[in-house]
Amino acid sequence: MNDCFDFKPFRIYHDRCAMRVGTDGVLLGAWCELPTGSRVLDVGAGSGLIAMMAAMRGAGEVVGLEIDAEAAAQARDNVALAAGVLPCGVTVQTADVLTYNATTLFDVVVSNPPFHTEQTAAHDKRRAQARQADLLPYDQLITAAARLLRSGGAFQVIWPYGSASDFLKVASAAGFSLRRQTVVVTKDGARPKRVLLHLVKAPYLDTMPLHSTLVLFDASGRKTPEYDALTADFYL
Repeated sequence: MNDCFDFKPFRIYHDRCAMRVGTDGVLLGAWCELPTGSRVLDVGAGSGLIAMMAAMRGAGEVVGLEIDAEAAAQARDNVALAAGVLPCGVTVQTADVLTYNATTLFDVVVSNPPFHTEQTAAHDKRRAQARQADLLPYDQLITAAARLLRSGGAFQVIWPYGSASDFLKVASAAGFSLRRQTVVVTKDGARPKRVLLHLVKAPYLDTMPLHSTLVLFDASGRKTPEYDALTADFYL
């Protein structure tokens, strides 16, 4: 297995991370809306990929939180290696979002959170920590995002399609409104597996939420033009 993953603007090393670079993270990093100059918090930063993508896409400041010390150290190394490329400051802290306090609220919170429910081998505790939903319950993640966001700020996540309605109910109770939702279908004709959600810290919005579907590969296994366009600035 490769120790690194090459993108157009930078190289990401992920051999010291429990969860390596994957499609979910790339999708969220490319899809999320980032107002120019915004202050962004990446929860569960892992290798630092989404935080670094946010920096490339116009954020003014990016803070990554990663509870696993080894992964956080590798994310900091990745940021340092790309220092000449990243147009804004990116810092990665070894911290738990549930106890993290910010002196200044954020404009955007992004997260590719743990949402798996299957049992992981007892010897692989780091992988379990990165994957298992019971180690960061989504209701607590939503509460943390509401606490750390300014009024009108955006909370953007990638989540399993099958439980998206439950996620949205809890988010609504916490004061969020849905602005955008993109259902992700891996292959044309297959059932959706993921959904990208853009929530706003506001009790209601003046406009109806935007709904769309993104198919990643056509029936023959080729990238669709939509997937290609979304990730064109990053994938080689």
